[in-house]
Amino acid sequence: LLVGVGSDHTDRESEAYSVALSKQACPKVSGRTFWRFADVADRWDEMVLRSFTAERTPYQEGLAASLLNPLDLVARWEQREGRVFGPGSLMFCGTVPTLNGIVRTESLTVELSDPRTGSVLSHQYSIRELPVVA
Repeated sequence: LLVGVGSDHTDRESEAYSVALSKQACPKVSGRTFWRFADVADRWDEMVLRSFTAERTPYQEGLAASLLNPLDLVARWEQREGRVFGPGSLMFCGTVPTLNGIVRTESLTVELSDPRTGSVLSHQYSIRELPVVA
């Protein structure tokens, strides 16, 4: 089991009437570097999740302890689906609150940091709002 950073960005306006549609409207973003969960499991709850806007303004911050443990999420998924969460599978496991409400930005940087080692997984992606055409 590997852990990394990513985003299942949503379209906020469509989220008001369909969460599923809001998630389908935006591509899923994943960093390219991962840690083995077994290597960080003993300190998982201490990990810090952060994101920053294009101007490097802090946008989100919280402890991984505020999310369900990845092993619990996988077990719940396997029980519900009746199959193994196998190689090539990807699961987003939650988000931490925004610091000052929802804002629009041209890019977002997402991070997972390990305070014990100083290691950080980081990924930056651009956001392009499509014009409303109808």
